[in-house]
Amino acid sequence: MISNEISALYAQGFIACCEITAPTPLRAVEIFKENEKLEINRLRQEVSRLQAAYDEMYRENESLRRNSSWPQESNSSMKYYEIFGFSSFPQPDELKNRYRSLRQRLHPDKGGDTQLFQLIQQVFDQLTKA
Repeated sequence: MISNEISALYAQGFIACCEITAPTPLRAVEIFKENEKLEINRLRQEVSRLQAAYDEMYRENESLRRNSSWPQESNSSMKYYEIFGFSSFPQPDELKNRYRSLRQRLHPDKGGDTQLFQLIQQVFDQLTKA
């Protein structure tokens, strides 16, 4: 009988498959239960990691939304860098790397927000015009 916990994980799309070699059927069941516990712990860690990544992206999106009314004057270019998460002027390669990373995460084809994606493109264009 499969535990309720692993059944819930299966319902979420997780699967586990194992082949057990044991001297007795009783030992095979014990090994399976040990493996099941290990797999559940591994999946919990993965879910926690994914939740943390989601939370970070959510905070970044909220920050970008708050900064989406950025001014158009060139003397306020520091605001543009803040949109990319920098507190001071970054090196060009740092800016380019952050831009690429944000574009990948915010791309509408990957479930990102279209407005944030466009904002990132506009701000990067402004910063690289000079």
